[in-house]
Amino acid sequence: METVFIGRQPLFTIDEEIFAYELLFRTSKRTNTAKITNQKLATAQVLHYALNGFGLEELLDGRKAFLNAGREFLFDRCIEALPADQFYLEIDARSELDSAMIDRIRQLKRRGYRFSIDDIDMTDAQLHRFKPLFEMADLAKVDMMTADMDTLDVKLGFFQQYGMEVMAERVETAEVLARCQELGFDYVQGYHFARPEVLEAPKIEPVQLGLIELIENLLQGCDDTVVEEAFAHDPKLTLLLLHYVNTSLFTGRTEISSIKQALGLVGREPLLHWLRLVLYAGTSEQKKKQPFLHTTMLRGELMADMAKRYRLGAAMRDKAYFVGIISLMPTFLKLTAEEFVKTHHFDKEIAEAVLTRGGRLGKLLHLVTLFELAHFPTTQTLLERIGMNERELYALMHEAYDRVAERHAHLL
Repeated sequence: METVFIGRQPLFTIDEEIFAYELLFRTSKRTNTAKITNQKLATAQVLHYALNGFGLEELLDGRKAFLNAGREFLFDRCIEALPADQFYLEIDARSELDSAMIDRIRQLKRRGYRFSIDDIDMTDAQLHRFKPLFEMADLAKVDMMTADMDTLDVKLGFFQQYGMEVMAERVETAEVLARCQELGFDYVQGYHFARPEVLEAPKIEPVQLGLIELIENLLQGCDDTVVEEAFAHDPKLTLLLLHYVNTSLFTGRTEISSIKQALGLVGREPLLHWLRLVLYAGTSEQKKKQPFLHTTMLRGELMADMAKRYRLGAAMRDKAYFVGIISLMPTFLKLTAEEFVKTHHFDKEIAEAVLTRGGRLGKLLHLVTLFELAHFPTTQTLLERIGMNERELYALMHEAYDRVAERHAHLL
């Protein structure tokens, strides 16, 4: 299984308490650096992995995040998939600044996004050039390796007039930290405290062709059922959706019991921005054969058929399908069922089915799992208990297999 990486460096209050993390693009755990040839793609991938791979709750532990945001990324609407209350967007003080850039930052600021200005060297020329942003920025990051220490105490007052907080970055020694404390900095960052930690998670990529079609359908105002079916037919996309819904962007949410409910929590326009982010960030080629997708969709279809066979209502059939596809996700992610359920907000019935095979859905899942593993004596016993024979189960399996082969030939 492929792996993705994120660099995470803690940022500290002046009293040396962690208050946020800077999230950094990384391509390997061996080298704690990154060669970036496309800044927009690098930022999109960091955001994609943070939201949909690691999950913000686990990655940030309730703290804020700083994310590099270049010009191209700021103007792309996929930025609107980002939960504004959890991120500071970092603008490089060495970058070009024009009226269009200022207007875009002002627009995002009105929508609740916060900004920090990075790599400030405190020269008069730079302070003058970025003055239009100081009225909108929330925080200034001063480079302690390039700033003139003799004039720094005077120039720090420049930011105070705008009500900005100030962070000292590249704090490498205890002596520099002591000087920052004397000068009245609010925050500090640097190797004196910690180098970036490289974290890794399984790489989850939905099929790009299906993503493009779904985005096109949304732009054309398709019915909700079209959107639901697109997710129901792509388990990897559903897994990314569950990670996204699990961010604190959706605090106060109800427990998740179906794909339909998860989509309802996100909403149409945010969903479109999020899909664009997933599409843009997912650049590796898809493998022609994907056993995980085949097995997952087959299990979901069979679970839904079994629910229909027992005359369960449409809502319960949706739940059965949902249980079928998420039941394999812990294996794909190399997690225990307990770890997987703990990090997602499923309703009690679904959680019980996945964890203990309890309840009506759990019993169906247990039967289907045994059948997949060819535990025929046990399967036969369970079938007898529910008044069903092996021939009926095989018929349902073949029907499910044919549907998967017909609907998802491009995936398999």
